[in-house]
Amino acid sequence: RSPSRGLGDVYKRQAETSFDEISYRELSTAVGISERTVYRHFPTRTHLLTRTALALEAQLFAPAVFTDWAGLHEAVAQRFGAFDQHPAEAALLARAASVSPVSGYDSSFFAASVSALVEETAPGLNPRDRRRTASALCWFASAGFWARCRTAFGAEAEEIYRFYRSSAREVLRAAPEGTWPQTALVGSQA
Repeated sequence: RSPSRGLGDVYKRQAETSFDEISYRELSTAVGISERTVYRHFPTRTHLLTRTALALEAQLFAPAVFTDWAGLHEAVAQRFGAFDQHPAEAALLARAASVSPVSGYDSSFFAASVSALVEETAPGLNPRDRRRTASALCWFASAGFWARCRTAFGAEAEEIYRFYRSSAREVLRAAPEGTWPQTALVGSQA
């Protein structure tokens, strides 16, 4: 049995306990495999945290498929609502994003979709600026941004979404003039 199958039990427990208190022994018992096998799949706690966050994102926070700017903004609004419904899990996503990246894990579906949207709608933007733009949009739609607005400012999902829209508009305005089609800029102003 794969350790990733037992991650459900681990992040259910995480809602009650700190992630750091979940031991590899506890995980191996929950999954029914040896502790050594867990270490083979997750050599460090960062690997475990990253994989857990990706599983949580896919199960609880998977955005609706979007192919245009209006769809992206709708997906972000839904995402923030889901973060409000599952704050402990959203906090785990935020924490995972704050640790050093580990190799062997693909980016999330959301990040890949934002990158594809930027690339498709701004073909005149150079590759470096496309990466910067996609990265900034992903940050403002992230659990980390949600958590900061929630804890530091007491904002709810709807208000955090307004912060996101304002930030997204500024990110798009920072790109060289004429790079974005009008629909991207108009879609970010609503």
